Amino acid sequence: MHILITGYFYLPTGMASSARIRNIAYGFKAAGADVSIIALKKNFYEEPEMKIIEEMEQVGITVDYAFDGSESLSLLDKLLIHKRAGDIVKDKTVKLHQQKKIDAVFLYGVAYSLHQPVLKFAKQIGATTLIDIVELRIKMLGIKDYFRDPQTIDIALGSIKTPQQTDIILTISEELYKKHNSKKDKYLLPGIEHWNRKEVTKTNDLNEDKFNLLYIGILSDRDDPAYLIELFKSILSQAPQATLTVVGNYMASKKKDYWVKEMQKKFGDAVYIAGRVTEAEMNRLKSEADGFILTRKNELPEICAFPTRLLEFLKLKKPVFISDVGDIPGYLEHMKEACILNGDLDNDSRNALSIINNKSLANNIGTSGWQKGSEVFNRETHMKNIYTLIKEYASSN
Repeated sequence: MHILITGYFYLPTGMASSARIRNIAYGFKAAGADVSIIALKKNFYEEPEMKIIEEMEQVGITVDYAFDGSESLSLLDKLLIHKRAGDIVKDKTVKLHQQKKIDAVFLYGVAYSLHQPVLKFAKQIGATTLIDIVELRIKMLGIKDYFRDPQTIDIALGSIKTPQQTDIILTISEELYKKHNSKKDKYLLPGIEHWNRKEVTKTNDLNEDKFNLLYIGILSDRDDPAYLIELFKSILSQAPQATLTVVGNYMASKKKDYWVKEMQKKFGDAVYIAGRVTEAEMNRLKSEADGFILTRKNELPEICAFPTRLLEFLKLKKPVFISDVGDIPGYLEHMKEACILNGDLDNDSRNALSIINNKSLANNIGTSGWQKGSEVFNRETHMKNIYTLIKEYASSN
């Protein structure tokens, strides 16, 4: 079976969607499928990162792009990027199908005019169609967005129409699964990763006189940076050995460097602002961290989403401090596999301090988190199930 993965995502690095697409592709490959990818555009910070694509191609996953990363898009291309990309992807899909019959088309993202050309072609050739829904996009759009970005109407239309037109819907959360209750063929696909004991980063011996928490994100409102600051302030007042490292392109958020300046003002040398970094630097900072913190607002868009970074953190066998939002408490047991932050500052700081001040507990939570992650977020298991679902759908239609 030949499966095409396409949609609004960049490769090889830089976004949560990049990691999800790579894991989906590898999972399908492990299940026995032939896999082709057509991404929207190349995205990488340094040339060595293109090895990620080379490694995919070495195992037989072909990778192509609607727009090459070296291209400078014209103003017209930017205004009509979904339509232009949709036409290009459709032409590339036709050529792929001529080389080897495409049996299934896996769509990512919800841009209507990006997906329509390839979706129509998939129907013509009898290919099973799937869409991977990872957020409640329609609820994330405000009135201002419709005036500010000409693509907003296209995204809103895609959010409503495209799932109705595909054969199988995949959702990243239980809440999204319930919202698409009109579909018979659905599958809950949370975050997925490859779990290999040989690749596990050795847990650092936690130094008695320091505990470095790592945050990765852009400090957008949905990440609840105000609570992150209050929580770390409470931790620091009782554990002066604690430090916080902040990684991410915070200038991409609406408030730019506002939260960064607040942190520097309140914490001084206890906070290190790394900002936007290369993949190699990201890996170094993750390996040097003693724990990872992910705060999120308990609001509908986040309840419907899933923090992809969580899996990267669990794989390093170090304790994760994560907000009690959405599906998280259903996957991880509090103070056994993660520290679940319930929003009560006194309670959250007390639980965090019990881990920060107890090397044995920190190691146990990190190890248990890795074990649970390997069981419930395994890409080989999930993609094998979806591969079976595709074959069953194709044989019954």
